[in-house]
Amino acid sequence: MAIGERQWLGSGWRRGGGWEQRRPATAWRTETVLRLAARVFLSLAAGTLLVGICHHLLPAEPDADRDLAMFVIGLASLHGAGLVWVGRFLRENEATWAGAFGLGRPLGMRGVAWAVGTGVLLVLMVQPLSWMVSRTLEWCGLETELQSAVSILQGADTWGRRIFYSLSAIVAVPVAEEVLFRGVLYAWLRQCGWVGLAWLASALLFALVHMNLLAFLPLLAVAVALTWLYERTGNLQAPILAHAVFNAMNVAGVFLLGGEGGQRIGP
Repeated sequence: MAIGERQWLGSGWRRGGGWEQRRPATAWRTETVLRLAARVFLSLAAGTLLVGICHHLLPAEPDADRDLAMFVIGLASLHGAGLVWVGRFLRENEATWAGAFGLGRPLGMRGVAWAVGTGVLLVLMVQPLSWMVSRTLEWCGLETELQSAVSILQGADTWGRRIFYSLSAIVAVPVAEEVLFRGVLYAWLRQCGWVGLAWLASALLFALVHMNLLAFLPLLAVAVALTWLYERTGNLQAPILAHAVFNAMNVAGVFLLGGEGGQRIGP
C-alpha cells in the first residue's frame, strides 16, 4: 500500500449508531520527521530573531502597526513556514495531503456535529478553567498576562485588521497546528508504539508553543480533546473544524467583551 493511500484501520462511523475507534496506520519515516522538526525550529528561531529586531526598531509602547508586524512574523514563522515544510515532508514520504491526513474522505454530518460540539464544549470548559488558573497564579504571587493574540485582537483599530486577524485565527492557525501536532507529531509517535508519549508530547508542545503561563493548562486540555477527536475519526478535518470553532468563539468573545469577563484565552 502506498504511503499516499494510507488507510485508517477500524470501521469508523457506523450507520445506526455509535462509532468505533480508528487506529492510524501511519508510515512516516523517522529521518523525515526529524528534518521537519529541524526546519520548523529554524523557522521559529528566525521569527523570534525578527521579533527582537522589531522591538528595537518599532515603538516600545502598544501600537497597532507594531502589533500587525509582530502578528505577521509569528504567523509566517510557525504556521506559514510549517505548512510549507509539511508539503516538502509529504513529498519526501511520497504521500498526499488527502491520503496522509484522511482529508480525502467526507467528514459526514455526524463527524461535523461532533467536531462543532467539541469546539463549543471546549470554550465552555476553558474559560472557567483559565479563571481558576489565574486566581491560583495570583495567589502564588505570579503575574498573569493576556495571550499576545488576545492583546493584538483588542488593539485592532480597523475593520481590515480585525478581518485579517480573525481569518488567520479561524482558518490558517487551526489548519497549520493540527497538521503539525496531530497529523505529524502525534501520528509518528503513535506509529513508533509510544501511545502515551504521543498523547503527552503533542499536547505539551501544543500548549508550550503558545508561550503563555495562564493559557498553558487550558490549552493542554484543548490539545487532549483534539487528539481524542482525531483518534476517533481518523480524519484531520474533525480536529481542524473543532479548533476553528474554538478559535472563532474566542475571537468573538474578545471583540464583544474586550478581553474582560474571563475572556483571557485566545486563538
